[in-house]
Amino acid sequence: MLNEDLEIYQGDDYVITVTVRNADTTPANLAGYTAKAQVRRTPADSGPVVAEFATAIQQPNLVVLTLTNAQTLAMAGTYFWDVQIKSSAGAITTLARGRVLAPQEITREAALAGMVAV
Repeated sequence: MLNEDLEIYQGDDYVITVTVRNADTTPANLAGYTAKAQVRRTPADSGPVVAEFATAIQQPNLVVLTLTNAQTLAMAGTYFWDVQIKSSAGAITTLARGRVLAPQEITREAALAGMVAV
């Protein structure tokens, strides 16, 4: 399992691609697999998910994770994430985990609307 901290700037769209390899480093075959990835306040958090990545499997061995700017707008601070794949037989494997560092944005859409050019 890969330990990977992510920096996701508040209010930005975010995409990360995870490359999956077999133990011998050849590309894994992800045919029939699904993926799931979430962001939570703490690893043991049983409360609501802070954000759920949209996931896509791109053959042969890529897992693409996406958060929209609306999702990241609700994030500021430190969180935790992981990504899991599930085979058609039901076997679950965690590919990566880590912290999410979400710095607060400075530029905001609402602030731009009220500006006057000088």
